[in-house]
Amino acid sequence: MLSLLLCWLLVAGVTLIIGWSVWRVAAKVGLLAGQEALPLELLSLLGLSILAMVLGISSLFFSVGLSSQTAVGVVVLGLLVGQQAALRRTIRNAWRAAHPLQAIVFAGVLAVLGSFILWKASLGIRNPDSGLYHVQSIRWIVEYPALVGLGNLHGRLAFNSSVFQLMALARYMSPVGPVYSLSGYFFTLVAVATARSVTAPLRGKPADDARLIWLAPLWFLLLLQVYGPWLSSPSPDWVPPIVCFFLFFQYARKWERGQGRQLDSNTLLILLLALFAVTAKLSALPILLLPLHSLWASRHQLNRRWIIVCLVALLVVLGPWVARNVLQTGYLVYPLPALDVLAVDWKIPINYVRQESYMVTNYARRVAQPICTVPAPLWSSWLARWWIHFLEPFNRVLLVAVLLSPLLAAFRWWRRTDAENGWAAGWLIGFVGSVFWFLAGPDIRFGTGFLFVAATWPLIGPRWPSRRGLVAGLPLVVMVAWGIQHLRDPFYQLRTLSSAITSCWIWPTPIPEAATRPLALRNGLQVTVPVTGDKCWNAPLPCVQCAEVGVELRGATIADGFRTGDNAPAEMCCLPIPKTPEEELAEARQDSVHRARMTQMNREIKLQYR
Repeated sequence: MLSLLLCWLLVAGVTLIIGWSVWRVAAKVGLLAGQEALPLELLSLLGLSILAMVLGISSLFFSVGLSSQTAVGVVVLGLLVGQQAALRRTIRNAWRAAHPLQAIVFAGVLAVLGSFILWKASLGIRNPDSGLYHVQSIRWIVEYPALVGLGNLHGRLAFNSSVFQLMALARYMSPVGPVYSLSGYFFTLVAVATARSVTAPLRGKPADDARLIWLAPLWFLLLLQVYGPWLSSPSPDWVPPIVCFFLFFQYARKWERGQGRQLDSNTLLILLLALFAVTAKLSALPILLLPLHSLWASRHQLNRRWIIVCLVALLVVLGPWVARNVLQTGYLVYPLPALDVLAVDWKIPINYVRQESYMVTNYARRVAQPICTVPAPLWSSWLARWWIHFLEPFNRVLLVAVLLSPLLAAFRWWRRTDAENGWAAGWLIGFVGSVFWFLAGPDIRFGTGFLFVAATWPLIGPRWPSRRGLVAGLPLVVMVAWGIQHLRDPFYQLRTLSSAITSCWIWPTPIPEAATRPLALRNGLQVTVPVTGDKCWNAPLPCVQCAEVGVELRGATIADGFRTGDNAPAEMCCLPIPKTPEEELAEARQDSVHRARMTQMNREIKLQYR
């Protein structure tokens, strides 16, 4: 845990310096007139999105390893040295503006929530997808630049997420193996926002809006309800929902400040974060409606310069992401078979891409049919089966809240002021995103951000439940009580020196080991496959859960990439794994024992009928 904490502090320092520097440049060019300073958590998120953009370009040509970490460190050090006077002035002004009581309680609440996140992040990886492809995808980024045709080796290795590059950058080695530390840091950003929100009433004056107090703790608890068990896993699933919270909230505040129809740095911030969410996970695609609404609302100020700036942002963020898709799969966006416009020798066969796409949809729908087949029509038998598998009360309550949200939204915003346009637009985009989630892949992990926005945005108003008095202090009491309650287990383990806590006191729980065996494929390609199960975890490259029959090297080495041969089967087909002599002997013994038992049973039956 201690090493994880040090890594998070380092990540916070790096991303805050980068985010603050970018925001300072925006102030110098006159884009911050009349705007509030960004809170620390949003500055850090901006820094992460800038890092993801830079890594998206550099990882096309270089691996994201020690050299990348050194380069980022040198750049951040240069920013510190070159802006030390401005940084000291900013820290001094923030210190003077802080309310003493709020600052003390804020630190206490953050310590409680942060300790719980740190403990959860130190536990072993539990997300099954991390064993299937998350860890292996990050390992390919650490050891190789964007590899041509990597998706031919295994389709899920080409699920291109910009978060994997960030995790590769924040990776560090330990005596127990590599540690992928960035997952919990995203939750820490929400914890910082929560601590600031619940301590806002301690400043001695009512909050401008009750939503400033109530929304952040509500989202913190909702996110942990869905993703809490997997918090230690290097998964991109929860990055879009966390970005959704900050993005939709910032957009609503932009309208509350009377700047909703202005083109300013917040417009660019919303565009950058929305693009970052999409490159993190394709299921966040509807979030692009938010910057489009912002640009439409401020269209009277949209001139040639702003059009060029927005196009450059699109090109710089989406360009490297699309390029990586093309290099790894031969498709502009994977796995979307409709975008089959390129003719390259490393392109994954179109039937394989269709099967991968069907697999995502059918798995989310919990269908009874084979998941690689064409999805059934919308209102067929899958809907009832999906609802049965949606058994958790939390999931069903959330879905019912989303379905009822149009009534609450109509009641709240039918006659609204201009200041409420940001909240109303946010809800509408969240509801559209929820519909997109239901049609594309209704797994709770894929649409949490949109579902939460659609369910919670109409629920809490500018003066309801309360923005002053004892009721406004209720979130503070609830969060402290919740944190203490959930810290009982780690404190008990610490007091009794339980192995569950002492084993991860300094270093997190190591990644599970996967026993593998070699398997020879075509054209001299040698891979490893798991001996049992289908998870490679952190096995040496190249490891695949299923070796495709037609995959081969494009050149003499792995660095030349992979492709699928001309005589490959029409559908994805795993190569049979040959058994070792020991396994064949054990299987023969088991068959012999089984035949002996069956012979004995037949004899007993004959004797019984005599």
